[in-house]
Amino acid sequence: MLEAEGMAADAYDSVEQASVRIEKQLRRYKRRRKDQQGRRGG
Repeated sequence: MLEAEGMAADAYDSVEQASVRIEKQLRRYKRRRKDQQGRRGG
């Protein structure tokens, strides 16, 4: 599960901040999975 929080005066800015953080989490997760698969040889 992914979770993020954004704090800003405008609700749309808060959502934007949270979505950027979720995107970063997804990239890290995908990179870790890819690295682990490479170590296993598959």
